[in-house]
Amino acid sequence: MTAAVHGSPHLGALQIAPELKTAEAEVSLQRFRKHGDAETEAAVAALRQAAQLAWSTRRMEEGLRAADEARQLLQERRDREGELDFLSWTICALRRRRNEAEAMRFAQRRLELYRQMQMLPQVASSLCEIAELSLALDEVVEATEAGQAAELIFKRLKDHRGEARVLLEVVAKVETLKGRTDVAQLAAKNAASLLREHGDSAGEARALTVLAEQLVSASHHEEALEMLGEAAIRFRKAKANTAFAEMLVAGVTVHLDVGSVSKAQQAANTALGVCRQLDKDGASQLASALLAAARANLAAASSSGISSALEQAKEAQELSAGLQDANTEAGARLLLTDAQIASGRLQDALREASRLATESRESGDVAGEATALFYCFRALCDSGRRDEALGTLHQALGLYWDIADSSGAMKCLYALAQVHLAAGDAAASLQALAEVLSMVKRYRRNQRMEASVLQLAAKAMLAMPEKGKAWMHYHNVG
Repeated sequence: MTAAVHGSPHLGALQIAPELKTAEAEVSLQRFRKHGDAETEAAVAALRQAAQLAWSTRRMEEGLRAADEARQLLQERRDREGELDFLSWTICALRRRRNEAEAMRFAQRRLELYRQMQMLPQVASSLCEIAELSLALDEVVEATEAGQAAELIFKRLKDHRGEARVLLEVVAKVETLKGRTDVAQLAAKNAASLLREHGDSAGEARALTVLAEQLVSASHHEEALEMLGEAAIRFRKAKANTAFAEMLVAGVTVHLDVGSVSKAQQAANTALGVCRQLDKDGASQLASALLAAARANLAAASSSGISSALEQAKEAQELSAGLQDANTEAGARLLLTDAQIASGRLQDALREASRLATESRESGDVAGEATALFYCFRALCDSGRRDEALGTLHQALGLYWDIADSSGAMKCLYALAQVHLAAGDAAASLQALAEVLSMVKRYRRNQRMEASVLQLAAKAMLAMPEKGKAWMHYHNVG
């Protein structure tokens, strides 16, 4: 059993039924704890049920405790397959909480069991996950070593998907962290070529999406669009509609990044049309296309566009909830909040964003909480509640600093500069902008972000009584 990091973890064949009531799971668990280890199978079943129920009701801490209790019981019985089941669930849940350090501990145990059982494909996949966790913990050397070990196994097994996975999830990310973007792009290109050689359209589409993201980060938008366009034509001719739709969705993001809203809308509408023709296996792609269409319609800033964005975000939310894809569901809820703000429904937006922030906090998702708080700030700011808005913005900024999320921190600082300038405090605005500009240069962010910062800085300097001193101060700090 392998649990998907971005969806809902499953515990073998006993995935929780929707009709299962909280009381039933709690009674089973209480019965086991009262009578001890009389029947380990019943105990494990009760703990399994409790863990799944806790997940479905977002009580992650309870779920982790139940899963760990079951895992220890199985470890004592030397039931390796049973323990692996709960290890995968636990790793998935911890990664959802952004607790990579604790997830690493369980991932190492899972790797140990796979090696004991001589399950080479699973050993290689587990090494890839350890590499991902190492990168999240800034352990680049460890990530590289795990990736190299996985690559050797995948080559021995002649597993082209595995080899491509190492290129995309390890090599490309390591090289990006080292600042060698050209080598990272080459890794993504090699992965795409490898998958194309084996007729793996879906895999190639994922690799090309990664490559497009890399090109956009390097401000090579035209190259990204050209590459996605060529791939889309090839996939359409091959009738690989899922991959074709993914190329269109990736293109929406690039078009929006360069400000080509009408082209983004056109690509999104085409993607929606293709995805609606797919069977139920294309539900995930449809959710992605709906989100892309909603973003494009919001960017159009017309009343009809905002109305369409509201409907599309709601549909994406319902679809992703049915798929138990928590990340996409959260993205849909944020887009819904965005559309509510754009349509002037500020109380609805604040209510939805506050609810999402609370849920993220309770499940230990710091990044999710920070993002939701930023949306709360926007709704409060547009409502004229400046002091509350600033307090909320500082909360979000603090959380982004806590998890070393430079993109989130820059977003908050830029918003802080805008608020200060609107309130007539040009000096405070310049101070925030200087920090943003420093981060833009340090992390090699795209030129459009830098241009936006400089444009706002110019307005702030014009608002300063002593413009010469303002420029010197900004130039020295930035």
